[in-house]
Amino acid sequence: MPGITRRSAVVATTVALASSVLVVAPIASAQVTGADGRPAQAQRPSHTPRPTESAAPPARPAGMAELPVTLESGDRDVELQEAEVKEAAVREAVAAEASARRAAAARARRSAAPAPAPSPRQLAEGMVPAGQFHCFDEVITHESGWDVTAVNPGSGAYGLGQALPGDKMASAGADWRGSASVQIRWVLGYMDSSYGSPCGAWDFWQAHSWY
Repeated sequence: MPGITRRSAVVATTVALASSVLVVAPIASAQVTGADGRPAQAQRPSHTPRPTESAAPPARPAGMAELPVTLESGDRDVELQEAEVKEAAVREAVAAEASARRAAAARARRSAAPAPAPSPRQLAEGMVPAGQFHCFDEVITHESGWDVTAVNPGSGAYGLGQALPGDKMASAGADWRGSASVQIRWVLGYMDSSYGSPCGAWDFWQAHSWY
């Protein structure tokens, strides 16, 4: 009958579907076994990058030199200032040393150089009595200006006291022409013998412009 045949077909289809589910489920859950019957381990890739590994930096192109590490602007300024300070200190030390050498050389020259000879007037201060020196000084200043080699062009009088003739001073010393001490000794003796003292000679000179 047509109705029975349709139901039979539906039942047969349902049974067939149920059988296929039962067959497929074991296949999906089946594990691959090895030759010894144990479950086979899944193979890992030959190399797996580790999280800690990093890629190598890119290679520098051929012919490009490695640039030196440059200092920051502030560091360069500090180094320049330090160099300037050191250079200034060296210059000061060199200048101080040169100044010390010059001072030492000057002291050595002063100590090695002979003391300057006393002037004729200074010699007379030590030879003429203190109370009479100002008179002696006045006479000699007016006669010769304390010039040991002074010569009167008119008379030929010579020396500090204008001895006439000049060679009469040889009685006080052989070097009467150039020795101030010889001439002073002679003039002082002449004043004492002729006027009693240098001040007596100065009084006479003021009255006559000669002595």
